[in-house]
Amino acid sequence: MILFACAREGALQEIQRYGLRYSGLGHKLYRTLDGARKECGGKILVVELGDADLRRCTAREKHVVAPLVKIDALSNLNPYLAPESVTAAGGLVVRHHRGRHQLVCIHRRGVWDLPKGKLDENETIEECARREVTEELGIDDLRVAGTAGHTLHGYPGSKTYLVKTTHWFWMRTDATVFEPQLAEGIDSAEWMSWDAARKRVGYRTLRDLLAGLDPANIPDPKSSEPEA
Repeated sequence: MILFACAREGALQEIQRYGLRYSGLGHKLYRTLDGARKECGGKILVVELGDADLRRCTAREKHVVAPLVKIDALSNLNPYLAPESVTAAGGLVVRHHRGRHQLVCIHRRGVWDLPKGKLDENETIEECARREVTEELGIDDLRVAGTAGHTLHGYPGSKTYLVKTTHWFWMRTDATVFEPQLAEGIDSAEWMSWDAARKRVGYRTLRDLLAGLDPANIPDPKSSEPEA
């Protein structure tokens, strides 16, 4: 889980050596980057906590309180990179076939993934999802059926630490043959059983997303035509 902490300007070097040390009052970790920006006067740290560390935290509506944050949980620290928001969208393309729910997965740069991409200027989130999925799978037939939640993950850029929020949509297609977008490093796209996809996708955020969803509860698709 990604959270955000504030660091006073003068405290950064100590944090880079020791992390956020134990505090009886605890360290406030914000649930959103915007929430941290509103209250931080210094640097903003990106904190990635696992399940064991989260169990030691006290949950609040807009933040959690952690007694300490170890240095290996601070993702943008050495060197410090200011966090930057990135918005993306993608699709969970599903069908019911021979008694099982199946999901289209793509193989990108050696890892099983789901079709997604960054939001373009003057584009809605749903338009982005539709465009990215049709491009990455090489199909025209695609129907959006509804929203399916979002994921959050971070990775270092050249000058900033990118915090990407990806919005997911349920989708349908009658396509059985795909033409993977080789220019994006995709060398394969195929239908997998839902259970197999949950195990084989290479990113924890996506495995967690699929674990919390039931493909049997997809709403009816909208028209295949994009909204005006």
